[in-house]
Amino acid sequence: RLADRGIPARVVGVDVKDQAMAHHGAVAEAMGWTDRTGFHRAAIADAPLEVAGGRPDVVVALHACDTATDDALAFGVRSGAAVVLAAPCCHHDLQRQLTVPSTPPPYGLLTRHGILRERVGDVLTDALRAHVLRLLGYRVEVMEFVSDEHTPRNVMIRALRADVPAPQAMWDEYDGLLAAWTLQPRLGALLADELEAARRG
Repeated sequence: RLADRGIPARVVGVDVKDQAMAHHGAVAEAMGWTDRTGFHRAAIADAPLEVAGGRPDVVVALHACDTATDDALAFGVRSGAAVVLAAPCCHHDLQRQLTVPSTPPPYGLLTRHGILRERVGDVLTDALRAHVLRLLGYRVEVMEFVSDEHTPRNVMIRALRADVPAPQAMWDEYDGLLAAWTLQPRLGALLADELEAARRG
């Protein structure tokens, strides 16, 4: 625990469910952490950037469903968090955009079958999330954070703010993939202004 190391950490949870709020509060009380925790009932997209009483150092999203992960990543970027950790869950947004007619040749066979289309959608979604963060100056790793024996949703996106400008080749990769596959990733839309500013340098 950070507190045991003399680091004055505060944890603030954001959730839309009343039941979750009650559960989290009860757990914090049972552990004697009420002075170091707080909970805010809202969608992450609607939470104020200074929900913790100050800008967060670390933003964590564990199994936020579908585009809620994008909301959390965008929150992390806009809040200026030094570390953003996200374990995505569900990838329906891009999966819906993947159709056989819109898939560039010769990759149509990857989206012809529903189960394969879902898996391709998973990979494309998280690859684009990681790339958007890189374009915005983060150092990013995509890794397995627990064994798939515990959960099949075991991918984690780990982003450390480094303020490293992206070379033109990375922008070309991003633009080329979106154009070829006719995709509109949610994170790219949420951070459109930030991406435009970064592209201009």
